[in-house]
Amino acid sequence: MVIFIFAVAIGIELTPQHFRSLLARPMVPILGTIVHTFTFPALALCLVSGVIYLEIALEEHLLLGIVLVAACPSGGFSNMLVLLAKADIALSVLLTAVSSVLSFITVPFFFWGFAQLIPELSGEVELPIVETLLSLMLMVVVPVAVGMMWRAWFDDFVLPRIKLIQNVAQVFLYAVLVLLLVQDWENLSRSVGPALPWALGLCISALAAGYGFSRLLGLSLA
Repeated sequence: MVIFIFAVAIGIELTPQHFRSLLARPMVPILGTIVHTFTFPALALCLVSGVIYLEIALEEHLLLGIVLVAACPSGGFSNMLVLLAKADIALSVLLTAVSSVLSFITVPFFFWGFAQLIPELSGEVELPIVETLLSLMLMVVVPVAVGMMWRAWFDDFVLPRIKLIQNVAQVFLYAVLVLLLVQDWENLSRSVGPALPWALGLCISALAAGYGFSRLLGLSLA
């Protein structure tokens, strides 16, 4: 529900013109999709390869966790981060939707690649196609569309209150994060220490790669 509310808050930032302008420059979403889809798994593959090659002591569940996260498509939470960063929300929403649709091909492909290094991942990977598409619709497409329609139909009310609505959505988000931390603190406190350096390294590498690619492609700083 909180993700839905935040996605509505994202939608009120958008108009159809944002997407028309984006699609008028098709190379941006196409190149963005390629970088967005393959950079993070490639970095994770390099990390896992390095751990195995150098025989670094890393618990098996952490190693499997790294490849599992890397193989999955991005979710609605990435749009929230883009909104907070005041970056290109329309591009983020489009990349999230495309990433979810492509996941029926990319996830089995990435797992096959990782399975070449980690025997525990060998075997068939089955994706719940209907459930994944429904999740995409309910968590990204529908709430963003609701926010856009809310803005279009009640612009006199929405436009002066965009920041207020988004601030309220942020409060809900932070409250849920705190509740999750408190609720699952026992498990988190045991695993956060060993996982944190690897998670930070992977995230920083992904951010740097995304920034580097965007500058090479001539995109604006935002």
